[in-house]
Amino acid sequence: MGKMRRITMALTLCLGFSWVVGCYYKAPTRRARYRSDYLGEAEAEGLIQKRLAVHGVKLISNMKLKREGVLFVADGYDRDMRVGYEYRSHEGGDFEDEEGQGEDGLSQAELDKLLERQPIFREFFLIVPEGPRESVEQAVEEFVKNLYVWEVLRAKGVEKSDKLFPDKQKKKDLIPWESTGDLTKKREKMEEQEKLKKQLGQDEDPDEDWRDEGDEEDTKPKKDEGDDWKEPQPDKPKPSDKPDTTKPGKDPADDVWGEEDEDF
Repeated sequence: MGKMRRITMALTLCLGFSWVVGCYYKAPTRRARYRSDYLGEAEAEGLIQKRLAVHGVKLISNMKLKREGVLFVADGYDRDMRVGYEYRSHEGGDFEDEEGQGEDGLSQAELDKLLERQPIFREFFLIVPEGPRESVEQAVEEFVKNLYVWEVLRAKGVEKSDKLFPDKQKKKDLIPWESTGDLTKKREKMEEQEKLKKQLGQDEDPDEDWRDEGDEEDTKPKKDEGDDWKEPQPDKPKPSDKPDTTKPGKDPADDVWGEEDEDF
């Protein structure tokens, strides 16, 4: 009896778990390819990721992104380089403004907004319309060239240019902080200049005749200041604290300051 009860409870739990999963799980919709000569979603993603990986772009597949109200799932995205791509196909349901397409795609208005913000936020997306292999390869090659122009990718041995310090300005004409572009050094240099100006201003002031309260001439009394003034006398030598052992009638053994002791 106890064994049958345990089996019944196990079956009930399994059926309940299956029902919960069935309520929340939605199988991906399989749509037909728009044209037979067009690349499918899987073929296009494999081709694009392979071509971009050669240039060091590490893409994460199917990443959900939200950019200024534009919510979509990118086919691939590199977080470090801020580079992504989307192969827009009817098979993948990427045309959100068309009937029967998915909600994770892009409408034309969202696509325009996404491309408009690219140079401002330096986040670039390759949008490839569905088509044959040749057109997809050509779009990827053009995008890679632009990545080098935008300095997202750099050729070996080529350093990234700094627009804050143009090449026309020679480094020998720059002060140290400008040649390195370090703003911390700029601040330190400016503070040093301010201190130097203050010091020079104090030294060059001809009307400045004040003296510190601790100056020796101000604190030294003068003869005409009063009748009770007396000239200071030299200090008299203080009597030694040691007992005189040379006086007669004193036992040298009782002298606590013996010859072998030293005063440190």
